[in-house]
Amino acid sequence: MTTGQKIYECRKKAGMTQEELADRLGVSRQAVSKWESDMAFPETEKILELCKLFSLSADELLFGQAQAEESQSQPVQEDSLRGVLIRHAGNLHYEYISKTKVFGLPLVHVNIGLGMYRAKGIFAIGNIATGFVSLGFLSVGLRSFGLLALGRLAFRTVAIG
Repeated sequence: MTTGQKIYECRKKAGMTQEELADRLGVSRQAVSKWESDMAFPETEKILELCKLFSLSADELLFGQAQAEESQSQPVQEDSLRGVLIRHAGNLHYEYISKTKVFGLPLVHVNIGLGMYRAKGIFAIGNIATGFVSLGFLSVGLRSFGLLALGRLAFRTVAIG
């Protein structure tokens, strides 16, 4: 279900006309019509107002019920190592950020998956990794390991050290 369809459905459930919804949001009736027909997209402020008006979360309004339920089934979890663990199984992405900070950077940051994911920390592991010790396809750091590595001590196929 598109965002426009969701706005239409919620407006109808509330028993409102496009004119009434437009008045409550401070926009023209034509703007509401364009939103509902997916010819235009509401501004961020209007999305927040729509969420409040229809008692929806932004996920439900923007992505539909199925996406909202999916995101609730895989929430951000607190890891036993006192870090934040984020899993996105749909696009094969894994991220871990430790809560311990050194020089304003996480002690450990792992950010890997299909696509270009960047890890930045004291110990960094990712597709693109930046840190004192880094491991990734492209890595930059004092000790770098990767396909392309740049650092004081660099190991891999193409290395500048």
